[in-house]
Amino acid sequence: MELKRTNKQMIYFSRATIVIALFMSLFYSCKKVEKPWTINAKIEIADVPEAYLYKVNTDRTDSLIDSTSVSRHQFSFKGINGNDNLGVYTIKFSQGHGSGITCFVNNGDDISIEILGEYKNVYSGNGIQTDYSKYMSAKQKEVDLLKELMGRMDSNVSEEQLKANRKWYSDETNSINLEKSKIISEIKNPQLNGFLALEEIRTSSAIDKDKFELFASSLTTKGKESVYGKEVSDIMQYFDAHDLLFQSVLINYKELRQKYNKLDDANKNSKFGIEIFNKLSTLEALDYGKMAPPIAAKTLEGKDFSLEQIKSKFILIDFWASWCGPCRVENKNYVNLYKQFNGNGFEIVSYSLDTEINNWKKAVKKDGLLWTNVSNLKKQKEDNIIKSYQIGAIPANIILKDGKIIARNLFGYELEDFLNSNLY
Repeated sequence: MELKRTNKQMIYFSRATIVIALFMSLFYSCKKVEKPWTINAKIEIADVPEAYLYKVNTDRTDSLIDSTSVSRHQFSFKGINGNDNLGVYTIKFSQGHGSGITCFVNNGDDISIEILGEYKNVYSGNGIQTDYSKYMSAKQKEVDLLKELMGRMDSNVSEEQLKANRKWYSDETNSINLEKSKIISEIKNPQLNGFLALEEIRTSSAIDKDKFELFASSLTTKGKESVYGKEVSDIMQYFDAHDLLFQSVLINYKELRQKYNKLDDANKNSKFGIEIFNKLSTLEALDYGKMAPPIAAKTLEGKDFSLEQIKSKFILIDFWASWCGPCRVENKNYVNLYKQFNGNGFEIVSYSLDTEINNWKKAVKKDGLLWTNVSNLKKQKEDNIIKSYQIGAIPANIILKDGKIIARNLFGYELEDFLNSNLY
């Protein structure tokens, strides 16, 4: 039997079909298809077997997400940014710590990099990376300026010339900071704008309010709303607490407690103030005269180690890593002092913050470290030993007498004078 539709039914059917078609069209148009980004790189300046890609987190930690072989000096990475945000990545040529090549990519970008050196790399593929290259050119001026300063500071320089050189360096540094601030302020991408302003503050070697204010002022209106820009605002709003948190790496419990008590309530209740408060409870256990926290780790040979195994009257616990330049310099001093004082009851235990055992082993051998070397090969934020000893920067050391803390962070001549006074 043939089924016939009435005109009314046909009109209804047609309208329904159109509505469904429109709905499906809207559905598929709203469902965004994310296109992967691609990074293609060429490195002629060195022969490297592998490249590693790290995701840079908002707290400046990084997470290894990919690795690839380098073939004929070329390699590539591909990925998708979560939530379609700007992705901040670092390319390194060995696993673990150390500097790398920073890349900024949006989904769908096809980035090309010619690797010529940390501040000289040539990028193409998006405007964000072009803006970053302008900033890196100003950073290269900082490196060149420091090299020129070192060339001027020979042993025969007079006191008058020394002062003149310092003033010259300070003036030139201020000029470069103004240039960098201008470059950042002209960046239209709010995330890159905020990232670079925050990076200048975070990588500052000292708390300098004038410098911080300069780079905070380089934030655009939208840059202030980025996750990085909001962090800059927090730092400036609670500057005193942030300053004290920076200092807390180098001062003892008593001094930190006194300075914390002088903070106003707003600074105490800020995230920086809360971090200091939490740190105080741990530092109290590290105050002079307190027993040192236990250390359970593995030796280079993979054997279990505990601090109780060392029976010497005086023990220096050294915190270092193969990738830390100042640590490697200090190792030379430790070797000389160890040879001089080991026969008088002085022992060293070096705790490495390395995450790769081969890098650790090579550094121990090259630096000639004659004493017990241990590590847990964990990232700093995952390492309970680093947390229990409140190690925020390296090189760092703690000196024990009969298992109790009597000094910390003595280096060079200060450490030698201390050992002379206590061991002879």
